[in-house]
Amino acid sequence: MRLRKILGKVGLGFAVLIIVSPAVLFFIWMLSLSLKFEIDNASYPPILFPDRFDWKNYADVFASNRFATYFVNSLIVTGTATLLQCWSACRRATASRACRRTNPRS
Repeated sequence: MRLRKILGKVGLGFAVLIIVSPAVLFFIWMLSLSLKFEIDNASYPPILFPDRFDWKNYADVFASNRFATYFVNSLIVTGTATLLQCWSACRRATASRACRRTNPRS
């Protein structure tokens, strides 16, 4: 039984690693693109880690006058989506509970 428990944990860890690795890879690729010079972004074959980093990209983003507008827009969009999702989940939970009260078999 102990061996089965260990194999189950190893299997779960392996499954999580397989499922999460594409998201981590995309995040690393996005970070790599933000630190490259423009010519390196268009190079073929693609380079994951450049020889030199362009930290000026971040300074340019924060110095731009539109950064605050984009940030507020992101807050509005994500906040609205989150609130609507919570509202929808609460409505479904209430309906499911009411359904169980009227029909105890389900």
